[in-house]
Amino acid sequence: RNAGIAGTNGVKDAKDKDEQDDDLGGTIPESDVTWKLVGAELNLDGSGATGDLTKETAPWSNSVDKVDTVIVGEGVTGLSKGLFTSELSAPADTVIFGSKTAWVPLDAFVSADGSETNGMAAVLFETNDGKYEAPSAWTDAAGNVYESYVEAIEAGATAVQPVFTTSTKVEEQIEKAP
Repeated sequence: RNAGIAGTNGVKDAKDKDEQDDDLGGTIPESDVTWKLVGAELNLDGSGATGDLTKETAPWSNSVDKVDTVIVGEGVTGLSKGLFTSELSAPADTVIFGSKTAWVPLDAFVSADGSETNGMAAVLFETNDGKYEAPSAWTDAAGNVYESYVEAIEAGATAVQPVFTTSTKVEEQIEKAP
């Protein structure tokens, strides 16, 4: 898997949702984020935020029930509320971020009305060698450490960063919040 989109060559813009098929994509309206849906995998790439999306406004809305994996490229810095819930994906079973230093906005795991939290997604980060790694913990901007992103949501955190415990100290891995 590639954490970003290699390009949109040959991929049609999905302006008419009735014409969507299993291999489509385009640019999310009012953003610099591109999307590509291939089978059950939704790739988001580009730069900046996706903006606020709903089941009606997401360009892949006719295929929401198919999406079980969301791959977020390194340049994507903001995600719509509910992106990983049944509002905008199946809900996603797997979420992959292209950067191990990404700040993860937790409202992407909570539906817009707050009635659903996707606490089942496996959240992975792409390593320099093209493999994927799950964090051992999460930290928020205040330095609080959580065992899971669900625990961070329940504690009221708005964004978390992954912590990987290998050979370096946790404090060295945590970047300061922007």
